[in-house]
Amino acid sequence: MSDMKGAYVLAAAAVRRQFAEQHPEGLATLDRVRSGEVAAYSGS
Repeated sequence: MSDMKGAYVLAAAAVRRQFAEQHPEGLATLDRVRSGEVAAYSGS
């Protein structure tokens, strides 16, 4: 694993842990979302 990929994995784990502590009900909802259900667009 490259250093950048490792950094992203570590950051994702840290954000997920913080989210779980602050919003446990939201984490349960987030866990049900799959990548095919999400779209991201740039712009205003």
